This record gives sequence, C-alpha cells and structure tokens, in this order.
Amino acid sequence: MICETNSYFVYHSSSIFLSGRLANSPTPAVTGGNLSWPLVTASTINVHRADGSYIESTPGSATTWTAPAPSEYFPVATDERHCSDWLRSETVTVEVATATGAPMPVQYGSSLVWPLVEAVSINDHRGDRSYLFSLPGTATAWGTNRLGEFFLVAAD
Repeated sequence: MICETNSYFVYHSSSIFLSGRLANSPTPAVTGGNLSWPLVTASTINVHRADGSYIESTPGSATTWTAPAPSEYFPVATDERHCSDWLRSETVTVEVATATGAPMPVQYGSSLVWPLVEAVSINDHRGDRSYLFSLPGTATAWGTNRLGEFFLVAAD
C-alpha cells in the first residue's frame, strides 16, 4: 500500500508490521556512502530518496544502510501505527558512492558492462527487484535483447 503523508510516499504492506512495537525516529549520520543511526524500536526501516520514492526496507534492528549512489535519502521507522504516524528522519546527502564491490554497469548497445569486482556471483534483477539469474563473480558484461530496467548485486 502507498501512503501519502507530508509530501512523501511510504510503501508498506501488512507483512512488515509486528504487534506491540513502536517506532522512534532514526537520526542518520553519513560516512562515505553509508547511513547510520542509533538502534530504534521499529518493525522495519524504510529508506527513501529525498523525493519520497521508496528504495528498500531493512530489518527494524538495522543501524546502517549503504546508498547505491550519491543522492539525498531519509529513513522511516515503521511500526503497527498508520503510516501517517511513522517517524521520518531528516534528509541527508550522500556525496560519494561506497566502494563495496557493487557493479556499476554502463549500457553499451544491448549489453551492460562493468569493471571486475570482488564477488562470488553477480545477481541480475529487474527494476521491480525481482531476481532474474546469477552470473559468475568474474563476469564483466551481460548481453540481453530484453527491454527494461535492471540492476546488479555483487554477492560474496
């Protein structure tokens, strides 16, 4: 379900609520490409771009998140209350991407190419986060005749 509150959108589904837990607003700090915040009581921490677009959820016990690219982000601590009552942090700016070994692909014709990274496998996903398949960690390209949005995840 999408919830519009305070000029931002929050994605949530009933599967992320745990009864009897209340959220406190996480206060993020930025180090390189990582956001960190004190431990809060929350069902999940939803991470959003400054425009409110949902990026992903981490467990409520998480205290760090690695940004996929330089941008502005804010975490939201979720709980069983209505999403309009969830506590949102201030927006913070990540100016550099973290060198975590994540492939940074470039489109070249109908292929994605990237520099060699340290990984056991490279997992290919659609833009909707659905998993497609894995390539060997030594892979540096993937050719496709499919149209769409894709992203890669280095797995170790």
